[in-house]
Amino acid sequence: MAGRRLYVNADTPVSEVCTFVQGLHGRVRNAAVAASNSVCRARTLGSLDQQLRSVAASLEKTSLGEPIAIKVAPGPETGQIHVTFLPQPGPRLGSDAGLDARLDNALSLQGEQVVADERGWPSWGLGAGGLAGLGQNSLSGTLRATRLGSATSHRFENRQPPCMTFEMTGSGTNLSQSFGPCQVSKLGAVTCSGASKRHSVRLETASRELLPDNGSSEAVLTCPLRSTKSSVSYNYLYDGREDSGAGLGEIRKASVEWSGFLGDVELARAEGILNFSKRLFSGVGSISTACGLAIPLADSASAVTPWEDRYFLGGALGGPATRFPGFACQGIGPTDDRRTPSEGSCQANGGFPDQLWPLAGPSAEVVTREAALDHVGGDAMASAMATFQWPLPMPPLPIAGGLRLHGIIFGGVGALVRQVHPSVFQDLADEVRASCGAGIGTSLPGGGFLGITWVNPLIAKPGDKQRKLQLWLSLGLLL
Repeated sequence: MAGRRLYVNADTPVSEVCTFVQGLHGRVRNAAVAASNSVCRARTLGSLDQQLRSVAASLEKTSLGEPIAIKVAPGPETGQIHVTFLPQPGPRLGSDAGLDARLDNALSLQGEQVVADERGWPSWGLGAGGLAGLGQNSLSGTLRATRLGSATSHRFENRQPPCMTFEMTGSGTNLSQSFGPCQVSKLGAVTCSGASKRHSVRLETASRELLPDNGSSEAVLTCPLRSTKSSVSYNYLYDGREDSGAGLGEIRKASVEWSGFLGDVELARAEGILNFSKRLFSGVGSISTACGLAIPLADSASAVTPWEDRYFLGGALGGPATRFPGFACQGIGPTDDRRTPSEGSCQANGGFPDQLWPLAGPSAEVVTREAALDHVGGDAMASAMATFQWPLPMPPLPIAGGLRLHGIIFGGVGALVRQVHPSVFQDLADEVRASCGAGIGTSLPGGGFLGITWVNPLIAKPGDKQRKLQLWLSLGLLL
């Protein structure tokens, strides 16, 4: 039986409209966040009703076929209204191209069953997903259970409870071993986040393994090849990009992590990332900065930061914390000499340790000094980059539905140091690199760019792997 209807005057004042986004991911979440900005401006119930109707119609067009529920409830204070954007109960399957939680370029596929409470509002999301990180050359699979903010308990009727996520993940990084050793890990985590999901606390335990090849340097082999890490971290993420198809807006990310109460790793780690994009003239300009510190907490003077917790720079495929065009992926910073096969294994050269493995065939190339180095990362990193992208004054190409070519120019500076000392700022200044370049390509949905770039490293150090011609790929925002 339908409940009794209550009629309220449209001119009834509203003191504050609080908006929350729960259980949504990727571009769908960005669409809901962008739509919620207009809802916050309502100051009467009538204008709030009009805004909600407009937002519902807009989300129906931009939510990529994923149904979204909008829950409206009174807040704990007089005149306060809570508006929550949630997934509709039932199964859903989605894919996305953009930035993952580490702000790395990634392709993801997720399936989820959203369970409703007795009132019909979503209460749990049970799902599984796979993710391919392009910058990190990684694959991961995750089982996840998320307790959404719409709880059945009456004590949460007038306020938003925290959102709890329970997660089990298996992953592999640098699977091709093209820029260092492969890393595999298994982890379990519990994340507690506020209703806005900007602030979260994460408890995590992980089992990790480093898989060096036969020629890995001594610096790689002296790292912990197997480690168990338990950590607690505070994370802040503000995603203010507009859902305008260009990914314009601001992203701020910061994290502080401490590990050492269980497991082999004793470490303090902090990181901050800022990216801002806006329209300039006929194009789009972007500025991104990143910095990070990792400090081993073990008493031993020989304590080293595990490979998985170090910072790396280089390449044109990663996110704002790792991207540095003009250099190979993870091709900047401290190095160590790789071993010859005779040093790595007697079986590698037929059982004669004092002989080098013979190069077969007349087309075999001599191993260069660049290829004989392992870039081992560092404990401190800082970088900044500026870009400008604009459509070229030429007709669309008669391929791919009228592909429109864009130009891009960019410049960046960055530094990476092996260990953190009191003179860390001077150490970073001494290790600074710089590059600038230009390219041509096409824009991608959500602010991405795909093209070919030519880069000139302005400042480089011995041992850096320089790359002047590079493929540039960014997903989700312009870097």
